[in-house]
Amino acid sequence: MRPSAMVLLLVLFLSELQLSAQEAGGAGGSLFPAVLSGWKTDGATRSFGRKNVYDELDGGAEVYLEYGLVSLKVQKYSKPGEPPITFELFEMDGAAGAYGAFTFEQQDEEAGVGQGSEYGGGLLRFWQGRFFGFLQAERETAASREALLALGKAVALRLGPPGKVPTLVRAFPTEGRRPRSLRYVRSPLLLQIVDPKMEGNPLGLPAKCEAACARYGPRGSPERILIARFSDADAAQRGLTGFQTACFPKEAKSAEAIKDESGYSAATSVGPFLVVVSGARDALAAQKRLEEVLHLAEEVGR
Repeated sequence: MRPSAMVLLLVLFLSELQLSAQEAGGAGGSLFPAVLSGWKTDGATRSFGRKNVYDELDGGAEVYLEYGLVSLKVQKYSKPGEPPITFELFEMDGAAGAYGAFTFEQQDEEAGVGQGSEYGGGLLRFWQGRFFGFLQAERETAASREALLALGKAVALRLGPPGKVPTLVRAFPTEGRRPRSLRYVRSPLLLQIVDPKMEGNPLGLPAKCEAACARYGPRGSPERILIARFSDADAAQRGLTGFQTACFPKEAKSAEAIKDESGYSAATSVGPFLVVVSGARDALAAQKRLEEVLHLAEEVGR
């Protein structure tokens, strides 16, 4: 019995659909290409969750967990005569976690991969949606650099639509901000790593929170801005009181500039936001910067 034309068309359609899915997902439907720029996958993709991520990461696992790690996929690549490449792809519980993981150690120029990226010394970092990618060659060569960028771009295209940058970031003035200095965090532990003055959690932030800090002025300048978002205005006020008690003289008032070892500092709250300016060159500069941030924070909170 001869198959009908409709059956033949259906078989052809399903075959092409399966082929397209394999091509889109790489070998075995994976996010990682099987072959690219002469590099080939070396072994199967290894997967880790929150409970066993320590089996793969000797250090730094705590940072990714604090940013909301859901899973980690690791793929090795090799090419004769070239250094091996390791591709680590972290899936977070949302775009904010992926963005934060990217900003945590950002220092190099944009590399044109995903929503944001950097490349330097045989290392590529990027974020896309709720994913953070970390690619490293055992040593840097012209070919490995090309491969890292090609692999990053290929995988970034498979990670879905862009994610939203946290609104808190919009409260930081752009004028005078040092490039690639903004650090977005989601816990007191991460905050004290990026800002040693926050050791001991003087703001009284909960275990899961939202905060960021950035440097201002020329290289070497101690000026910094820190913004933390609390659940409401009362919580932010309590955070301000705790910070002033721990870091300012007893007689200090909200928004008053205080001289300390780094320069002049001032702190206050507006709505759910607590703002700390530190290391300003004089009292006027500290208060001016504080007013600028408060205006932007009010806009973010609307």
